[in-house]
Amino acid sequence: MKILAFSSSSAAAPPPLSDVRNPFPPFQNNRHRLYFNPSEFLPDPTRPTDDFIDEVRILRGRTTGLPDDYFVVLVGDMIIEEALPTYQSTINACDAIRDETGASPSPWAAWLRSWTAEEYRHGDVLRSYLYLSGRVDMSMIEKTIHNLIGAGMDLGWNNNPYLMYVYASFQERATFVSHGNTARLAKEGGDPILASICGTIAADEKRHEHAYVRIVEKLLEVDPNETMLAIGLRGNLGFLDWTVEAGEARGAKRRWETRTRIRVLSTG
Repeated sequence: MKILAFSSSSAAAPPPLSDVRNPFPPFQNNRHRLYFNPSEFLPDPTRPTDDFIDEVRILRGRTTGLPDDYFVVLVGDMIIEEALPTYQSTINACDAIRDETGASPSPWAAWLRSWTAEEYRHGDVLRSYLYLSGRVDMSMIEKTIHNLIGAGMDLGWNNNPYLMYVYASFQERATFVSHGNTARLAKEGGDPILASICGTIAADEKRHEHAYVRIVEKLLEVDPNETMLAIGLRGNLGFLDWTVEAGEARGAKRRWETRTRIRVLSTG
């Protein structure tokens, strides 16, 4: 699996962030209004058995117009979302923004927990929909996710939160574009519910991008030198090939080639 990554060319010590008092957009205080529940998009298991089965049958029918290539990409998006434990632990490794207790009132720690809670829904709803669709091999997907999280990752931030926040603003942009395009393709393929799922996730990613950009803007105000050094690394953005076994490497290569072919990462 490939995600955006910085090259590890900077070894600067993490500067203090104590002067950045309120870097987060106003919507953080109203985030409960923005939540969605995965169950809103899925067949209702509390309904009578026959009705539930009918809903699943309808769901499967909606996916028949979507090509296999589409599901190759959607699986890739879902796997990236499912590696959330790795992202949280990696971000929390930055000393200046670390959640020391697991419930720290620090705005940096509170943001990370809120971001994690929102991101969790993305993998949850995509995994459930893919499972019910019957279009993919869930056993292999689950194995890939297990190996992915177990392998961990090193994005070359060198314990520098400035690099992390600049990286995150780029990564959220990439996921916004990808989910937005899978929403468009799902609609064109005749599955408005899946289009709504992907569109809702894309909207979340756009808000997160906005938040990280706001953070970087605040960092520019209080420490322009270190922040500009981090922004300067945008030219070193590359791709981390996050694979564990040869079979998974082939799968990651196919997912990337398919993304390129059907223009999922294109903004045009």
